Amino acid sequence: MHRRTIIVPLDSQAMRELDWNSADPSRLVEYCVEEGAFELLSSSGVFEAVNSACSTMIDDYEDQGLVGEDALLRGNVALMEMFLSASPALRTALSPIIRSFCEAIERGTGVFFFF
Repeated sequence: MHRRTIIVPLDSQAMRELDWNSADPSRLVEYCVEEGAFELLSSSGVFEAVNSACSTMIDDYEDQGLVGEDALLRGNVALMEMFLSASPALRTALSPIIRSFCEAIERGTGVFFFF
């Protein structure tokens, strides 16, 4: 088992610093994805839905970032569509990811998946 984290930089400077692994942790919103939640998200097709909506490749083997309002909005719509028909357990797992997308849209930054 390894650490899986979703990070939203609080501003554009923190986003640049994250790219160089020099970001101050106080300037990042970090969500650690527990193993059970990751398995549920993965088996439910959540990452595939975001990948399809955003032309990206979020998976267990690659670090991936989504930046730009268009990609973030498309990803958020895909997540919200899944949320509407999700089981209670999947809704619990999806909620912090949806919040991460909303935070990134509001701040004009991005969502970074370190899986």
